[in-house]
Amino acid sequence: MKRRSGGTARSRAAGARSADSPTKRPAAPAPPGKQVREGRGAGSLAPTQSSLGSRDHPAAYLYGVVRWPPPWAKSPEAVGEALGAGVGDPPRPVGAVVVKDVAALVSRVDPAGIGSGQGVRGLRRDMRAHSNVLNRVVALGGTALPAAFGLTFPQGDLLADRFLRPRHAALASHLARLDDAVEVTLKVAYVEGRAIEEVVAQSPDLARAMGRRTQSLDSKIELGKRVAQALRAKRDEDARRLLASLSPVVRDAKVSEPGADLSVLNASLLVPRATLPKFDKALEALSRAAAGRMQFDCVGPLPPYSFVDLRL
Repeated sequence: MKRRSGGTARSRAAGARSADSPTKRPAAPAPPGKQVREGRGAGSLAPTQSSLGSRDHPAAYLYGVVRWPPPWAKSPEAVGEALGAGVGDPPRPVGAVVVKDVAALVSRVDPAGIGSGQGVRGLRRDMRAHSNVLNRVVALGGTALPAAFGLTFPQGDLLADRFLRPRHAALASHLARLDDAVEVTLKVAYVEGRAIEEVVAQSPDLARAMGRRTQSLDSKIELGKRVAQALRAKRDEDARRLLASLSPVVRDAKVSEPGADLSVLNASLLVPRATLPKFDKALEALSRAAAGRMQFDCVGPLPPYSFVDLRL
């Protein structure tokens, strides 16, 4: 799913690939950030509008919350047709539990039959199934508040009364903030060797110090610290410039610590669907301008994992 680009960045329109896979842009998917997290809240699977029965398996697995009705399904029964099956072995169809203008995307599960209890292979299968459901929502043009993997309500028939109704205002507010937007993750790194050449070229003192043939161990350590400090200053400046260039086509941004020494930027960007073509052009222009200096690694559209800060 990853692609590195040190020159011209090419991208595809949202949803150009299969519903199970985000579109490759000049970047790569970052680990989910803040998500809907498991807590003690629960809520009902048997409201007036529900495509799920409540007899066989009372436990419900939560994938996320969407505005109702979504553009890709006009009835709870149509949800399974659009999203297919979810986690578990065997996987059960995804359905909707609807309260007013929001709906939880869920499927019936046996809690002992999902996740780590099924071994590494089962865990990977269910993590992939969880992501696929949310990626399909995005590919179909929907907006979702993604839930963390593994969030199961043991009393699924209480999902509406104990989760959706009490938190309806908060859920609706979060959906409005994320409405018609997707997450795109962007990682930028210096091409090895070029960054040091640039900071040395920009500092006559560093150039002279590195040109000395004989240096004590202490001098070499001090020189290394000066180079590292200059690299950090250059990285911070380049990161600010990149974000400023993309800000006209980005609704929000979450920036993480760069990590590796050559890393310039590690960011999750909330991009309105309508501006995705402009975002691609802006990113392509930045990649061309930085050819030979920086590598761009970007993927999207993704569910807005990094922009959901809601605890159950």
